[in-house]
Amino acid sequence: MSTDKKNNDDEINYYRELLNDWIKFKNEQAQDFVNWCKSKGEDYHWRNVYYYD
Repeated sequence: MSTDKKNNDDEINYYRELLNDWIKFKNEQAQDFVNWCKSKGEDYHWRNVYYYD
């Protein structure tokens, strides 16, 4: 497997896990996604979350 393909696969998996966590978060009707992730042991590299009504 080439390095580029591995990097792409890793990135796809990262965002797949992030999306799956967002869906779980919304199903639990929690209030703070960043803290919810931390409480579940997830550490995503982004720093801000924006909520839109």
